[in-house]
Amino acid sequence: DESIGVKYLELWAFPTSDMEDKSEYSLLTDKVTEEVKELAFADNRILCDKELVKLDNLCRCYLYTISLTERKDSSHMWKVYGNNHAGVCLEFDLDAIQPFYCSKDGRLIMENAYNSMLTRCKYVHSEDLEVEEDLVTNIYQYIINKGNDDVIKSAAMIARLENTAIAYKTMNFAQESEFRFVLGSVEPVDYIKHPIPISAITSIT
Repeated sequence: DESIGVKYLELWAFPTSDMEDKSEYSLLTDKVTEEVKELAFADNRILCDKELVKLDNLCRCYLYTISLTERKDSSHMWKVYGNNHAGVCLEFDLDAIQPFYCSKDGRLIMENAYNSMLTRCKYVHSEDLEVEEDLVTNIYQYIINKGNDDVIKSAAMIARLENTAIAYKTMNFAQESEFRFVLGSVEPVDYIKHPIPISAITSIT
């Protein structure tokens, strides 16, 4: 209520390690690792231990998420996420949240956070997952680089990998119809406070 000075609802984004499905981020990064090794083999190379460590570090996740859903009638979610049917449902108007974003690319300006975005989850069977060929190629070149990394290009590639991987979930969770606020942190923290305009709330049930 703006009359008492409250303008934002503070949601908390938690590390991906706290997700119900502990393997979901690795759904794509495992595929990336497999294809990078295949590319190296095709290039008559076997990645050395140092390169494998570099690849493993690249595929680790340091993102934080807030989960939303298009559905408010799922008995399963009310039970699992709604304190066994004792919680409440907040409905948001995304168009009302949009003005709170940066105008150019839809990313939030936030103190002590980076790479903030809203993304819709994609549900796939692991065997059907495809990785864009140029992303695999760029990661491979980054892994075998002997110290001539282009910092800007490397950062863009890592952000692309993170943003792609965080969107994928297995078909077992398809009924959740999930959206995510995704944030990165400039340093490891337990959670990130994420303000949402009170005016964007359309209903509470």
